[in-house]
Amino acid sequence: MTDGGERVAPARELARRVTARLVAEGVVAAEQRDALAERIAQGAMTQRDWEALVDGTLDLARRGR
Repeated sequence: MTDGGERVAPARELARRVTARLVAEGVVAAEQRDALAERIAQGAMTQRDWEALVDGTLDLARRGR
């Protein structure tokens, strides 16, 4: 898959990278990583998933990461 000529990772690979970063930053519990990555890849995130993702992203931004 490409975006503007650059290779874009498949959804599952990208979801795993994103959730690994969220776990490393303490935004997502390690035991929730795989399930969340799968829901992201399938486009099946719940409202709670989205809220946690947004809250975690905002927290990282406030911490300057």
